[in-house]
Amino acid sequence: MVTNALGVLLRGWREEARISLRQFAITVKMDASNYSRIERGLGPKPTEEVLERIAAGFGIVKEVDPRWYEMVNAVSADRGEFPADLLQREDVAASLPAFFRKLRDEGTMTTESMYHLFVEVLSEP
Repeated sequence: MVTNALGVLLRGWREEARISLRQFAITVKMDASNYSRIERGLGPKPTEEVLERIAAGFGIVKEVDPRWYEMVNAVSADRGEFPADLLQREDVAASLPAFFRKLRDEGTMTTESMYHLFVEVLSEP
């Protein structure tokens, strides 16, 4: 499954700030066509260094501003991966098999119901 969660997120923030794509690309020291490809979900997902520059362009402080984690989560979703920082937590890693099993048993779920299911699994002894 190919998603473009990061691109949708970034474009929304940029448009909300009323900044043109070209002006934002200049701000983050990127070629406008390369930045456009990120927003459109084309090509490889950006490296952490590029994400940091983009975050700085929005005034986001890495690992402090909750929007940083929105970006990290979006990139992880686009790559079909679980966020690496969460996998490093023993409680999360240990709960994943149970979460995956329950998710398969439940079938189609909304993001909110998946979140509640995961919290339930993490809370189990």
